[in-house]
Parts: sequence; C-alpha cells; structure tokens
Amino acid sequence: MNVNRRQFLAVAAAGTVSALLSGCRSLEQMAFPVTFRPDFSVGRPKMSFEDAGRVLGRIGYGHRPGDRSALQLLGLSAFVEMQLLPMTIPESDTLAFRLGALSDQIPNDYGLLFEQDDHALINSLAQAAALQATYSNRSLLERMAEFWTDHFNVFAFKSLDLPQYIALMQLNVLRQHSLGRFRDLLGAAAHSAAILSYLDNDKNRAGAPNENFAREIMELHTLGIHGGYTQEDVRNVARCLTGWTVNTLFNPGSFQFDESLHDHTRKVVFGREVSCTGEQEMESILDQLAEHPATANHIAAKLLMRFRGDIQPDHLDHVATVFLASSGDMKNVLRAIFLECGVIDAPPILKRPFDYVVSSLRALDADSDCRDGIVSAIAKMGQPLFQWPRPDGFPDNSRSWSNCFSPRWQFAIDLTSGEITNTSINWTAKQNDERKSSILDTLLSLPANDEGRIKLEAITEQLSSLQECAALGLMSPAFQWR
Repeated sequence: MNVNRRQFLAVAAAGTVSALLSGCRSLEQMAFPVTFRPDFSVGRPKMSFEDAGRVLGRIGYGHRPGDRSALQLLGLSAFVEMQLLPMTIPESDTLAFRLGALSDQIPNDYGLLFEQDDHALINSLAQAAALQATYSNRSLLERMAEFWTDHFNVFAFKSLDLPQYIALMQLNVLRQHSLGRFRDLLGAAAHSAAILSYLDNDKNRAGAPNENFAREIMELHTLGIHGGYTQEDVRNVARCLTGWTVNTLFNPGSFQFDESLHDHTRKVVFGREVSCTGEQEMESILDQLAEHPATANHIAAKLLMRFRGDIQPDHLDHVATVFLASSGDMKNVLRAIFLECGVIDAPPILKRPFDYVVSSLRALDADSDCRDGIVSAIAKMGQPLFQWPRPDGFPDNSRSWSNCFSPRWQFAIDLTSGEITNTSINWTAKQNDERKSSILDTLLSLPANDEGRIKLEAITEQLSSLQECAALGLMSPAFQWR
C-alpha cells in the first residue's frame, strides 16, 4: 500500500506516542523524566538548557531561537524581575506593525467600535491575542492577560454588544491591571460593561433583584465556591448592586450608576450592616472581598495551577499569605510562586490549544499574521477564544484537553508544510546541520539521553525532509507539555 506524506507523518507520530506510552510510566513522566521536588530552591549552580526551556514554557509561551541560552546567562531571578516590569522591555517593530494593522478592526473608540461586525471583531481580538503571545517580549504580561481573561470570562455571543464590550474590557481593564493590585482589577472588572451585561446586572433593580453577578463575583471572582458566603449574602450583595448598569446612549459601553434603580433599604452582608450610601455600598463590599482570606486562597490556588500545575498546601499557604500582606499585589504574588515555590521541578502541564499553537510558532520562528488560519486552528482544537459559554473560563486541568490530539497533529503538518495562509517558516536558515534530528534541539528541551528523544531521533532519520522531522517533533508527547 502506498502511503502519502500526510499519512506517513500521522503513522510516525502515532507510533511515537504508542512507544512513549508503553510500560508502566505515565505520559507526564515520559514527557519530562525528572524527579519532582516540591522544595525546589532557586539557588542551583547553573540553570540547565532543559530547565531554561521549562521556565520559558511556564512563565511565557515557550522559547524562540536563542531564548534558552539567553535565560541561562540571565538567571531565573533576573528574568522574573524583568518580566514583572513589562513596560521596561522593548517590543519588536514587527509586533507593533502587525497590531497597528489591526487598529481599524479593533478601534479604541466607542463610536467606531460599535460599527464593527460582531464575529469579525471577535476574530480580530483572537488574532491580536495570538500575535501578542507569539511575538511579544513581555511574556509574563501575556500569560497574565490570558489568566484574567479566563478568570473574568465573558461569552462573546450571549447578547447584543458583548463583542464590543469584550474589546473595551481587553483594552482598558485586563491588560492594564494584569500585574497590578487585585482590588484595582476587581473594581475595573466590576464596572465593565462586559461583566455587567454578561452576568445580567443591567437587569438588576430594586424590587426585582438579579443575583447572577452577585453570585459569580463571590463564587468565581473572589471567595471561591467554599469561601463561606451564604445565599443571604448573595441576595444582599445583589441588592447592593442594583443600579450598577451600562450606558447605552451617549457613551455606549461605559459604566453608569442609576440611582432610581438602586435599592436603598437596609442590607446585611457577611454579618455586618451595610451603610445606605448608594453606589458606595458595593464599593465597600469590593473592599471586603479583595481583602478576604478566602479570596487570597482562591486566587493563589488558581495561579499555582496555571504556573505550577499543582496546589501543594505549603505553597498555597505561602502565596495566600503574600497576597494578603501585599494587599493583592500581583508582582509580589507571582514572585513568590516563581522564586519561592518553583516552576522548574513542578509537574508538567498539558498545553491548552492556544498555548500549543503559539509555542509552535515561537519555536520554529514562524512568520505569521495569526489571522484566520491560526485562529481557526486553535478553535478546532477546542478553544475558540472568547467563546467559552460558562463564566468559569476555559478549563485549566490537563484532563480536559487530553482527548483532542488529532487537530494538533493536523496543525503540525499544515504549519510545517506551509499550508496555513500568511504563515511561513524559513527552512533554509535551519539547514545548517546535516542531521535531520537536529530540529529536535530547536523544538524540545530534552537531554540527549532521554528515552523519548532517542526514539524520536530514530524515526527522524527515516524521514525525507526537515519539514517532516519538525512536524514529528511538534506532534511528539514532549512538545504537548510545558
């Protein structure tokens, strides 16, 4: 039977996965055969090449050519401190040009924004997110923008004008406050048209309270589902939120407090009476929520899952303590996670589709406008950006993404064979080494004696081109994890 190039690559990748899954070790162990030590100390004599790859995959979206060697020289502490001050990191002219080309599709102007087609606008927002994650030097800022987008998730097509409200939230709320104080971010999100509209607070008024936003701001945004609030607290927070609505007339998409819709009667929240001060009632509740120990635990746990892939009790206690002591300063919280809880020896995390696509583009130094071909590939893998229908955001656990590898493999083939529109790879620049398996050095951060790598190298020697070897590397289990 004749096997064409696509079929051969698929068979080769499937054979590799089968080989790596054989025996008693798990996929995680085969992908990263290290001994996980939860008490990892930052003070290693020298960061290894493999460690540098893991750090870049955790704090950002993976390595580009030269990144791992540069990180080895810089060191973990200096890299973290640099990333915590993103405005001091210069961006490339390429990124500025490509984002500038999107300014007509995502205008930061109320009037022009509401003239955009809903679906085209969401595609443009997804394109901008992919461009920034792929080409930005401010990797941690991009990670945190994605994290908060999930934390304050809004489904774009629930109701009218939500795509426009999401654009305003991305431009003026999430990215501005990603590395700042949590209270500032919480307040900005609570005043955003995207959250108020998506969680039905624009329908919340005295005599007919709508509890959706009140419940989610405690269950998802602050205290967590086991944070100690009661149904009575939900009712009374909803009453504090009456009159918090969206201006749809003179300044569409802006926050508006409508005094005539507010419930001015007595309320008790968390066992304390709320002063009847109109709009300020909810501001005082936001203060309480941001400073609550349950909020510190909830945010710390989510950040540990995103960056470490596990929640160890000692890490959780430490990060939550830092959160409270610093009044929710994300720089201090993230510094504690990266430098005191460790990311190098943490369990591997399966890349979500967005992460997988972006890290592929970065590793191969691809030239892409990240438009329809890239955005649709991410959606086919199960992560259509800004279109998760529930307010909890795209799942963070590896199990949720472990049953959809076929679209990933197809993407690997399409990317390396030049079949994604406006996306290309300079293969001539990668032909310096006579060994076809050298492409694995470009893609993977695995030592030469790693069992999985040895098996991959054996298969690459049987393939006919560097592009096929690259596709196989992108398909391999090791590249699926960060």
